[in-house]
Formats: sequence, C-alpha cells, structure tokens
Amino acid sequence: MSFVTISDHDSIDGALEIAHLPGAFLSSEVTVEFPEDGCQLHCLVTGITEAQHREIQRLRKDVYDLRDYFREHDILHSIAHPFYTVNGGLTLSHLEKLLVLFNRFEALNGIHDRRGNELVRRICSSLTPEVVADFAERHRLEPWGATPWVKTFTGGSDDHGGFYIGTTYTQTPSAATVEEYLAHLRAGRCEPGGETGSTLRLVQSLYSISYEYYRLQFPALLGNRKDPFAELLRRLARATTADDGTERVPVTLRERISRVFPFSAGRRRTDESATSPAGRPGQPAADRHTFGAASRASRESLSSLVRGFVLHARRGRLSESLGALAHLAPLAVSLAPYLVSIHAQHKDSGLMETAALRFLGTRPEGNRPGKRAWFTERLTDVPSVARILHALPVREDGRELVAVTCGAERPPAGLEVRNFEPLLELPVPGYEPWKLTVPPLLEILDHCEKERYTEIVISTPGPLGLLGLAAGRLLGIPVTGICHAGFPLSVRQLCDSPALEDLAWGYLRWLFGAMDGVVPASRHDGALLAERGVEPARRTVLPGLLIPLPGAEGAEERGVGAPSPGGWAGGWERVGVRAPGGGLRPRSEDALESLLCRLS
Repeated sequence: MSFVTISDHDSIDGALEIAHLPGAFLSSEVTVEFPEDGCQLHCLVTGITEAQHREIQRLRKDVYDLRDYFREHDILHSIAHPFYTVNGGLTLSHLEKLLVLFNRFEALNGIHDRRGNELVRRICSSLTPEVVADFAERHRLEPWGATPWVKTFTGGSDDHGGFYIGTTYTQTPSAATVEEYLAHLRAGRCEPGGETGSTLRLVQSLYSISYEYYRLQFPALLGNRKDPFAELLRRLARATTADDGTERVPVTLRERISRVFPFSAGRRRTDESATSPAGRPGQPAADRHTFGAASRASRESLSSLVRGFVLHARRGRLSESLGALAHLAPLAVSLAPYLVSIHAQHKDSGLMETAALRFLGTRPEGNRPGKRAWFTERLTDVPSVARILHALPVREDGRELVAVTCGAERPPAGLEVRNFEPLLELPVPGYEPWKLTVPPLLEILDHCEKERYTEIVISTPGPLGLLGLAAGRLLGIPVTGICHAGFPLSVRQLCDSPALEDLAWGYLRWLFGAMDGVVPASRHDGALLAERGVEPARRTVLPGLLIPLPGAEGAEERGVGAPSPGGWAGGWERVGVRAPGGGLRPRSEDALESLLCRLS
C-alpha cells in the first residue's frame, strides 16, 4: 500500500498524528444531515486542509450547502455505506436525492455486510440519463456534472478497532505522490479493492475496542493474568492467526498502521514482504478463531452458571447460589458484541430489499427466496411430516425447508436437518422422559445468517423457540409460530398448579404476540388462543388444515385416525401423538403439514 489516511468521525486528529509522514494525507468521515428532516448520513472527505475541515464542520448540517461547497472547491468526497441508517431516518426518497447530488459512492466497506456493498454498485451501475433526470425533477435538485448517471466507486476499511487496517482500500493507476493519487480519484480512475465486511469482522472490531478501553482505563485489570475476565477479554481481542498463537494486539496507532504501511526513520519501505496482506490479522481464519473462542467461552460460562446455581440451591444455600451469577460477566463479554454486530448488519435489510425492488425490480443478491427454517425440538415425533416432506416436489423458485433442532436423535429420512449440540440438557423434575435443552446461541445465529433464510417457522415454546424468535428479530426475518394450546394444560397437569398454568398462558401470549403470525394447531387451539387473549389479527387457520397422509396402513400405531367415511376428500380425523405418559394429545405438527402444502 502506497498511501494512507485516517478518517475519524467529524475529526482530523488521527490524520494529523501521521500527517508529517510521507504518503499520508488528511481525511475525515463527516456526519451530514438533510435539513428538512434531520436524516443523517456519512460522507468521506479526502485530501482536505485544516481550514477546509473547519468549514465542512460548519456546513455539515445542510447536505445541499455542503454539496455546493464541495463542488466550488473541488473537494474529493464519497458517500460512505449508503444503505446504513445512521439515525434511523433514511428512506428511498433520501437515496434518490443522493443519486442526484453526488457521483462518488463507497461500494466496498470493510465492516458492513456484502449485500449492501454489492447493492450500491448494482443500483449505481443501472442508472440512465432518464432515471437521474426524473429524480432531479421530482426533488427539484441540480445534478452534478455533465454525466450524473455515471458513478465512481471507492473502498475503505471502516476499521474502528485497529484490526483491519489496509484490508479494504481504493486503488488507482500508479502514482508517485499523494497529489497524483488524489488526481486519479478526481478523474474517476479508481476502483475499490480488498475484503468485504461481515458480522464476524465487526465482532472482532468490538472486542478490540473493548480491549483497548480496558487497557487504557484499567491497566491493572488486564495486567492480571490470573483474572479469568481479563484473560477472556485478552484472548478474544487477540489475533491468534499464527500457528503458535503468539500474535499480539498492536498497542499504538503508529504500530497498527505500520503493519500495512511500514515507516522506517521517517521513510517508507518498499519491500513487498512488509506490505503483503498474508499473515495480517483480519483474515477469515482469525475471524473464525475469535468466533470459536467466544462460542467456547459462552458454553463454559453458561454451564458454570447453571451448575453452580443448582448445586447450591439443592443444598438449601440460596444466598450462595446467587454467587453463580458472577459467571454472567464472561457470558456477556462473549455474547454481547456478537448480538450487537448481527443486529447492526441486518437492521437495514428492509431498506435494502425495498431499494432493490424500487431501483432494480428484484431482491438483493444473497437472499434465498423460499428457504425457511423450522425450529423444532422433537423430530422423532413427526414421522408423518417427514413422509410429506419427502414427497413434496421442489419448486422452481427453490422453496426449501430445513429443520433446525438441538440434540435430536435419528432425524427422519427425507428431511434436511441441522442438528446442534446443546449447551445443557436438564431433565424435567418428576417427568424424566422430557428434558429442557439449552441451545447454542452463537452457533445457531451464525447458521441462520449464513443460510439467509426468508422465514422462520417455530413449533416449540421452549428455549429453541425463543432462540428462533431472537434470530428472526436480529436478522430481520419474518417469524411464524405454530401454537399448540396444550402446553399450559400440560404445565397444570405436571405441577398441579392453576397459577403456573396462567403463567404459561401469559408466556405464550408474549411469545406468539412477538411473532409476525400465529398458526393454531387446530380450530380448537384457535378458540383457546382467542379466549386467552392472543391477538385475532395474528391468528391464522390455514386452509386444508386436515390433509391425508400417504398410505393408511399402520395409522393406529402412528396415533393417526383412519380416513373419514367420505374418503380422502373428507379429510382425516385429528392427528395426535402419544405422550411419554401414555394417551393421545393434540399436536402442532399437523399445522406444519398444512403450512408445507401452502409452501409447495
């Protein structure tokens, strides 16, 4: 890498620290506002002076005045991560205005997800003179330049943690000086290069920021190698990409920059070994290493928390059992950055989908239309569902259903299953055949993000169902619940407590009330849901709720009623499954059968 700058938010302090070094120049990431509604965006300004920085700060509350100042003084600029809503106000109308006002956009960001990066390039590359003229007339704005439909693109690491410096950049033809490099940018002779962003890269940045904060504010804490909290934070923030795990976190700004832009006695080194990206922190292996470390830490912390609490509670030492809550600190350290990151990467999914449909007439690349995740805890109880799934044809639009479960045994044939190892399995007191399974949060969220499901279907109110709801909310995926009203009744029978039954109903109202739609397991269940206060608008009884299963033989053994006198057209009797204690109970999976028919 030949040239380097630091683009702090609304500041040039960082760039000034290295401005005296060869190949460095001043830049800033400016928070700009639309004066009509206060909607904010980020704009990168490059190669500026201190005086220009002060004037930009004065004008940044009005995007129109700032654009005119850029044009008057020929200031290099680029709209950063255009699909990231800074303060929640960004709309399609704002995007149309940006396409008229500016001609340079960041199309490769080293922190933000690939979908947004690719969508910027696709939309900008699809513009025509007529489209830009229409936007300009609609918003009464003057386009910039003779060919405002031709956009150029930049790239940047957007690195806030010192971990990915130089891994994403803007490249130009050969330039011997900063002035030549900036001239290439002005002329549009540039392309973004390097690595795209991801949730794991943002997670690593947050760990690094946390490490730096505690290193500066509480040096004694991180200096204590016997402190498990300090050791965990140190381990998560380190880039252990070397075979011996000795990679350390750079501790000064100069040292960080020298990883990719080495200086020696005030002069730049030109040997390729110093600037090669190989072996730098920020490679995918390092990201995965950190994810694995966080996952293991969350497992260990949760296991210690539960075991410590149960151990003291069984001995009647309630006050001592509260001491197990100390394990919440490392659990929060390992989980919080990932939850924050995955939300940040997907909070604007709706805007990106709407923009893609508006400007391109299609959904963003990377989505997988029709692929749904079914969160269930008991695959062995649904052999009929497995047969239906096996018989369903694959539709042309690629509709699929994947069962996401935890600790299930012998998944049925014909069903794609992603079975995760549980963090904990706790037997239900007094009802040992049933177990309370605690699913691995990070692994399942990571799986859902990589698979890019377009819908989550939940048929369990247990911890796995809660995780399915959390995944839907964090990833912006619609969630449909299959509600079996027998759960509160089972709680009452198990505990012989009407109060606990009411508590179970309250839990179901909250759980399914947080979903986008609820499918009662039967009409009887639907009536109970209405009686117990589940919102009518959220309840849906699917057509064809009673459907024939392929083959009537062995129906009694499966707990399935025989066909009615009217034959197959008359439908089936209600479907049930035998509970561990014997007897038939209604089940929710027959609603799933109808749901599958709808999807097919």
